[in-house]
Amino acid sequence: KDCPNSMDECNLDCDLHNIASPKSLIKSYALSCLNVIFGLAVLILNAMNGHKAMKNSPSNLSAKTDRLLCIQIFVYDFIMGIYLCFIVVASVVLRYKGDYCVLSDWWRSSVYCDILGVIFSFSTHGSLLIVSLMSIVRSIQCTVSFIRIPYKAIISVSCIIFILNLIHAMIPAVKLPQIEHV
Repeated sequence: KDCPNSMDECNLDCDLHNIASPKSLIKSYALSCLNVIFGLAVLILNAMNGHKAMKNSPSNLSAKTDRLLCIQIFVYDFIMGIYLCFIVVASVVLRYKGDYCVLSDWWRSSVYCDILGVIFSFSTHGSLLIVSLMSIVRSIQCTVSFIRIPYKAIISVSCIIFILNLIHAMIPAVKLPQIEHV
């Protein structure tokens, strides 16, 4: 950097239409509004469905397994709603503070960006992994009639997925000197 305010690092030709620009994290006000609307909708709908699923008392093992996995999907998707709302908050704060281009290095190395990255990764991968687990369980239960997967095994696999997913989401946020300059 040659200039103290980093303006020599800003490429003013780099403009990604409505998504981002050198001046802002999210350039389009319409896209920001859609993020908030979808984020709130995701929060409300998953909270309602999760609450409804928690009150439901399934009678057989298959329904009990589906309920457990659906509740996990609702939780991961609820977390995505939090991310959608907070990424807009971050964009507004950065826009208020000044040029995004000047602040981008600070933002990308900040704990706030790390937290949002962890939330995004944890939510998307968790939801995808649980949907995959649900597909595998249903496939086995529908095609191989003599095999019944124990409920405790589903709980155990879900816990392993949760732990591995959390570790996977947090690794990029950990500041290890061995991997920072790679």
